[in-house]
Amino acid sequence: PFGATYQADHEYYAGLDFGQTVDFTVMPIFDKTANVQVELLRLNRLPWAEMRRQIRERCAYWHVKVLWPEENSMSANLEELKREFSEAELTTEIVPFRTTNESKIQQASSLHESLHERGLKLLNIPEQRREMMAFQSKQTPLGAWQLAAAPSEHDDIVIGDMLGNGAMQAPAGLGITFPS
Repeated sequence: PFGATYQADHEYYAGLDFGQTVDFTVMPIFDKTANVQVELLRLNRLPWAEMRRQIRERCAYWHVKVLWPEENSMSANLEELKREFSEAELTTEIVPFRTTNESKIQQASSLHESLHERGLKLLNIPEQRREMMAFQSKQTPLGAWQLAAAPSEHDDIVIGDMLGNGAMQAPAGLGITFPS
């Protein structure tokens, strides 16, 4: 996993953005103790069961404390993931996160602060750099802000990074929910 190894005295957190054909399933894993990203799982065009298997495998290896998966339109997949984690006796707390325009803005701001003020280090991966550079904000005619990838680009890694950072920043044992 990119040269990093599990350290028993460190705490690990992850975000998860499910995707299948056009989009990617992305799970960045962060070492909160060292304030670094240690792994970036990025998959697509695999059966859901295989993607969940790889997610379980990586969470087990890193002893991920909290996993924040985006729950939008993936509730059946999340229920299956929870069941599989339970059967595998993984202690990872799964805290589904509902992405709204408001919550996306808040998580993007938190990730920006973590990167620029708290010194969070991301892995040097070309796809991650490209997505970060292509992530845009624009204001609608009614004044609302929208965040998304540039046309013909992806934002799966950015969303995963926002969720993983959010899991690290949330108070222990407290899932954050936002109104729909």
